[in-house]
Amino acid sequence: DAPSLSVDEKSGKLLFNCKAGCSQEQVIAALRDRGLWNKVPGTAPRPIRTDPPTSTDYPVCDSTGTLIATKRRIEDAEGKHFSWHRPDGQPGLNGVPVTSLPLYRSERLLALIAAAPVLLVEGEKKADALAAALVGKSVGVLATVTGASTIPIDEVLGTISTRRVVLWPDNDPGGHQHMARIAK
Repeated sequence: DAPSLSVDEKSGKLLFNCKAGCSQEQVIAALRDRGLWNKVPGTAPRPIRTDPPTSTDYPVCDSTGTLIATKRRIEDAEGKHFSWHRPDGQPGLNGVPVTSLPLYRSERLLALIAAAPVLLVEGEKKADALAAALVGKSVGVLATVTGASTIPIDEVLGTISTRRVVLWPDNDPGGHQHMARIAK
């Protein structure tokens, strides 16, 4: 298990949620210990990230390998942000619902033997990391591209309905709910 801390800003106020159940005081103490929180109570925290923004593009293809869309993940001082781009590079999905997009890495299913299990995770970054760890193993690794708040439509999930599927949720309530809705 790898508990995590989510941090957000709303209306000029810093909001954080410890996924391991720590109190606000425990989180602030841990941030102070690491030099990430000003010593004076009531003052704004120091920026947690000072590195330059990074972006990663994740191609979302259908089962034949045709590019349907690209999801861009941008990480900067404010956190992570996502944007969608059409195959021609134009921003947006031109009215196509995210829930109807193929599963990330679905083009790799054709090369996988029918008896091989498929691991379904939430998010492209996790799918790539897991696939890298399982290189040479007869297992498929796919990801939902919808985010935890929604799930792919039945037609998209139907592409793996004949396979043995292992649902691998993020270790937070949203991740568990996401995979529970997919299981139904």
